[in-house]
Amino acid sequence: MTTQLIPVAPAAIGSQTVQTVDGRALHTFLEVQSHFRDWINNRIEEYGFEEGKDFRSFFSESTGGRPSKEYCLALDMAKELSMVERTAKGKQARQYFIECERIALQAHGTPQPANAHLAAQLAELLQGKVLVDVDTLSQLTRIVFALEGFLPHIVPLAKDLEKQCGQPLIADLASYRPASTPPPRAGRPSSLAAQRRFDPADPWIPAVQAYVANRQEVTLTEVLLHLAIEPNQRTKNRLSKLLQGLGWRLHVTSVQGNGCRVYRND
Repeated sequence: MTTQLIPVAPAAIGSQTVQTVDGRALHTFLEVQSHFRDWINNRIEEYGFEEGKDFRSFFSESTGGRPSKEYCLALDMAKELSMVERTAKGKQARQYFIECERIALQAHGTPQPANAHLAAQLAELLQGKVLVDVDTLSQLTRIVFALEGFLPHIVPLAKDLEKQCGQPLIADLASYRPASTPPPRAGRPSSLAAQRRFDPADPWIPAVQAYVANRQEVTLTEVLLHLAIEPNQRTKNRLSKLLQGLGWRLHVTSVQGNGCRVYRND
């Protein structure tokens, strides 16, 4: 029998009865420095926990003062909260909850999967890793693309530093070309006016090039929404100049009698 570090008991969350942990008891065990209310609210918002699914909140009975808000946490939520603390206490709590879950399953006659030890090893490997959701990864990708646009300006500065210190700093950097930047095509039609307005250092360029690479036709709104940029007159004007500078041409077509402005790679 495992030592009871934190009380675990069945309780109703939503329409189900599951193994639960008192949020305040977990906060105390983890020795979190911030106030319980701030800690639990921040974690719920940061990791997207849902009331009625991951936890149940309620107000404690008043003893004359203002009742406090308490939280009944599902065991899965308690394990995740313990893991993200990335402390020895957090690791101890998570392993304790895993053991409590195993004992509960055995008590109900639920067989353990044959690869349970592999699942435990995987959990250990994930300990301390950074977990990023899809939206965050998409934003990080766009930032990387934008930074690539500055590389042509960084190389000359680095070469100047090489001359000053007499040491090679960028052995392979000078020949680097971002994967999202295709070589220029000879004879591509583009207006002289668009070329004059086109800024080759625009940080939007790599992300735009990556999006339109395999497309023959796009609209300004479509591209801006992909870049998570609000479509307005200013952003549309900037993107229009950028696309035309890259060789895309504006076409006005008719859709159900209404004019539609599209850019084509022709």
